[in-house]
Amino acid sequence: ILRGGARLRATLHDNCPALRYYSGFYLRPGDDGMICADRDTLHTRSGGECEIDSFHVLTPKKGKKR
Repeated sequence: ILRGGARLRATLHDNCPALRYYSGFYLRPGDDGMICADRDTLHTRSGGECEIDSFHVLTPKKGKKR
């Protein structure tokens, strides 16, 4: 969830199997303060890394409230 309420979904390279077995991850933005696909990675608490392939904007279905 971004400032302003927009929501994004990240698609990860190889589906990031480490996230299935260990809860939690952290993400550190680059030196420019941004999080970018094909550059940044999620770091799992177990020590694994999952590359971010792309982002997709999520939009609510009509008639549904957040």
